[in-house]
Amino acid sequence: MELDDLKPNWQKSSHAIKSKTEIQKMMQLKNHPKLNRVRIKIITETAFLIAFLLICNTIFDPENKPIWVNVILLSSAVLFILNNIGGYLVLLNPVRGNNLAQSVSCFHWEIKKLSVLSLVTAFLFGASVILFFTSTIT
Repeated sequence: MELDDLKPNWQKSSHAIKSKTEIQKMMQLKNHPKLNRVRIKIITETAFLIAFLLICNTIFDPENKPIWVNVILLSSAVLFILNNIGGYLVLLNPVRGNNLAQSVSCFHWEIKKLSVLSLVTAFLFGASVILFFTSTIT
């Protein structure tokens, strides 16, 4: 489709005038459905992670394991949760610059950094869980 074909179609389309309140509501990111799903995911993961840590510290005899293993498990879980919250905060505020190109560039850099941190924290948590369960095996 050429530009000349698009012009008449654009002119025929209805121009719905939005009120100022509708435009402001559209601009608020807290109402975005994807961000609501991310928030629910973070809350669910955090609840299950806390439940897992409570189970590990009651059922699986943490007093028989070295203290450093317990500290590593707890700190890796906290880092995992903090990384999820940091990612949510990055998504909540995508505007990072004065113009569009600078904003997109900064947001892209933040997303790349966040993806690497997510991989590292997930790996650390997985490794610490394996370490926790295998630390007393002789």
